[in-house]
Amino acid sequence: MGIGITECYNSACYRNPCLNGATCRSFDDHWNCECPDGFAGPFCEHKTCYANPCEHGSTCLPSLDSGYLCICPYGKHGKNCEHDLTITRPSLYGNIMGYSSYLQYQLLSDYHYHLEIRLMFSTVDVFHKSLLLFNGQMDSFHLADDFLAVGLYSGHIIYTFNLGSGTRTLKSVSALNHNISVHSVLIGRHRRYCWMEVDSQNKVVGLASGQLTALNTQSALYIGGHPSYNFSLLPEELQEYQGFSGCIFGAEFRNSPGAIFRPIHSVLDGRNIQQCSTTECQLIQCANGGTCIDVGSTFQCMCAEGWVGTLCTQRETPCSARNHLCQSASICVPINEGYRCDCPLGQSGKYCEKNVSVSDPLFDGISSYLSTRSVNVRHSMDVIISFKPLSENGLIFYGAQHLNELSRDFVSLSLVAGYVQLRFNLGTDPSSTVVLNSFQKIEKNSWQVVEFGRYRRAAYLKLEGDEEVTSISPPGMEILDVTTDFYLGGIPDLSSLPKEAVETVPAYFKGCIRLLSVNSILMELNSHDAVNGRNIEDCDGTSCGYDSCKNGGTCIPKDDNFVCLCPESFQGQMCEIPIQCWQHSCLHGATCIPDGKSSHRCICPIGWQGEKCESGVNVSSAYFSGASYLLYQDGSYKHRDLTKTSISFNYSSNEASGLLLWNGKIYSEDGDYLGIGLSNNHLHIVWNLGWLSRSEIITAIIQPGINSWHHVHIDRNNKLLNLYFDGQVYSGEVSGSFYELNTDGSYFLGGFPNNLDIEEETLGYFSSSFVGCIKDLTISGKLINIMDLKEGKNLEPCPLI
Repeated sequence: MGIGITECYNSACYRNPCLNGATCRSFDDHWNCECPDGFAGPFCEHKTCYANPCEHGSTCLPSLDSGYLCICPYGKHGKNCEHDLTITRPSLYGNIMGYSSYLQYQLLSDYHYHLEIRLMFSTVDVFHKSLLLFNGQMDSFHLADDFLAVGLYSGHIIYTFNLGSGTRTLKSVSALNHNISVHSVLIGRHRRYCWMEVDSQNKVVGLASGQLTALNTQSALYIGGHPSYNFSLLPEELQEYQGFSGCIFGAEFRNSPGAIFRPIHSVLDGRNIQQCSTTECQLIQCANGGTCIDVGSTFQCMCAEGWVGTLCTQRETPCSARNHLCQSASICVPINEGYRCDCPLGQSGKYCEKNVSVSDPLFDGISSYLSTRSVNVRHSMDVIISFKPLSENGLIFYGAQHLNELSRDFVSLSLVAGYVQLRFNLGTDPSSTVVLNSFQKIEKNSWQVVEFGRYRRAAYLKLEGDEEVTSISPPGMEILDVTTDFYLGGIPDLSSLPKEAVETVPAYFKGCIRLLSVNSILMELNSHDAVNGRNIEDCDGTSCGYDSCKNGGTCIPKDDNFVCLCPESFQGQMCEIPIQCWQHSCLHGATCIPDGKSSHRCICPIGWQGEKCESGVNVSSAYFSGASYLLYQDGSYKHRDLTKTSISFNYSSNEASGLLLWNGKIYSEDGDYLGIGLSNNHLHIVWNLGWLSRSEIITAIIQPGINSWHHVHIDRNNKLLNLYFDGQVYSGEVSGSFYELNTDGSYFLGGFPNNLDIEEETLGYFSSSFVGCIKDLTISGKLINIMDLKEGKNLEPCPLI
């Protein structure tokens, strides 16, 4: 019996998984490492390769001997993982620089109460402490996580398991017989009862600790190793193991007593796997006295003195300063036949010697990508892309919570064997990733339009001329957290993609992209407005882009620029001005909008009114029309005590809903905020001081009336917030460990600029702009004079004053 008992809150960073001076950031129940310059990987565990020649999403590790080492994904081999490899009987290498070989399969049926797995293996070192098999949680930091594992230790087979009440171990009766070249292992469990059979040895049995009877694990089954660096995401008792070295085959399982064993096949993922009885050094020969060293599915040539290069055929490294012709700001990348130059955005050519103005980007399919800023897609996203593919595989679009392989939230659009494929995950089990495939194949070298998106858990995909495909994410999460840029054509390092973000080995997109629209926001895909890019050319080689001329204008290249021939109803350099607003009469920086076929009207800035915004007006209390907003930027924000907040104002409205005030960043997926608004005739207060530290207050019902004023006063001290509303006091307190309201000091009243969607920017708390009057605004004890504010639109004096 007990009262008031809650789960003890521990930051996901409490184990401090990050290495090399990286910063750990906690996100609810998971973490992310922010790497210092020069380091990469989920834990920031390895140095980055300045020039990365590794292909197909392989991991590049710096190597003192040969400059770099590529760890190949399953199905690839070669120095740069450039060749396909057919594998019928896999051979695993063990560990290389903290990364083990492994194979990942999926247990497809219910195995939680009964599971038997048997496999065969051969190895030359039975005394090497190595992992044969693991099934557990995605992140097994926690001591009570369920798992089962099989390993080699001092010649014995060790079977370790935990159903949530403690770890138990079974050990084979005797060490493996050296005279047997192929060994067999069978492990099983039925509820708490567990057993193991090794070769012809006697059966070993035992009971799991406690009274729990189910194995609550994810469906991923790892054989021979694990993806995590130095096994650091495995339970503590398994972290002393290393990857298995040898051949593993014949794996099969059953999930009920007496059932037929079924083969475990269809590899989902893997790393550094070679065909059994085959080595890389059988396939290549190091020249000039060099010695070949097998490293699983890749190799290294240890060159004799005076020789360098992949096969020891060169006297000097091709990317040494005096040997390559790559221009400044470009990167020299060693490849098997010499080197290539990776060009920054705005440069092109074999040596990046040409300046290029990109209007419709062309991607080379080798290592190119383009990135744009991301926008809010937490609750919904609607994306339109126009593209011309030149190959049948490649990553078209990508956004994620973090730019590493452990990112839980992501959305990706790819070409897979000529079909368009959408994948997304809202932070659930990786095996719950939603996958939608187009019915029709794309037509190469022709322009295609694809539309895709989601609203909360529901998603859709529609290729032009094809039927719409829909699906829904499993119950639980409904928000997609994207904090990275939006990437087109690829990302800087394909090994940073989560395995579930692509169906097979990742590839760069080859072709053109001329349109990207996200939530009705048109992204500029040119060399001036893009955030970053690499190896980008222009699709048609002219300065005319797909959307260079607006509203149906015709683009005509002219030298390094272009001119637009506009239709009758538009004017301007890019046909962007409606004819009604051409040489308009709006004054004082007012915004002109068309009003009918031949007239216009003026949206006045703060302090002006009239048909042409010609009359000055002193606005002490503002009327918001539903198309208005006002911005106050706190100039003293950097010196404020962020543990305290004080805001007060009076408002009047006859509407049931509308945003009154939002203190926080816009165009931001994350961040602290404080919001005040009307929701169905209630005053609604929401605030967030950090990931878990959020709360809200909803008052009793309000009787609306345009002639009645309501007083709002908010006083926050650390985690406690008091609301004084029309003589009533409401209190709320956030949980978690955060105390400060970290915004940029922006206070938006009534709405947002640029017609930003209220629901998206307020995370779904409010749905519309405010209609009514606001006066007597005080922030941090300072009375705000509306006339002193520099940004706002469509404000008028309140008619009630």
